[in-house]
Amino acid sequence: MIQIVAVTPKQIQVVLSGELCTAEAKMIRESLTGYIDSGNSSISIDLSQVDHIDRNGLGALVFIHLRADEKQGRFVIRGLQGKLKELFELARLDKVFYIE
Repeated sequence: MIQIVAVTPKQIQVVLSGELCTAEAKMIRESLTGYIDSGNSSISIDLSQVDHIDRNGLGALVFIHLRADEKQGRFVIRGLQGKLKELFELARLDKVFYIE
């Protein structure tokens, strides 16, 4: 599930929960791309409540990161822990994303 918790003229704060798989990845790509293209190019995503993420979910995060970067924005991932944190480290995504 995606929950947009705050939107300012330049920043969006998002909390994701549950699984981040094909259907959720598509929804995240579409909604966040719309915000980025509207000028909200800095995005903060909290993954502390995500139980599972598949390749489509990872792909959506990479896509949003690249789109925000195109618009000179910032993409921050927060709340990585446990197996999800291990997955990001194994895939070396901790070198790609700014993680807090």
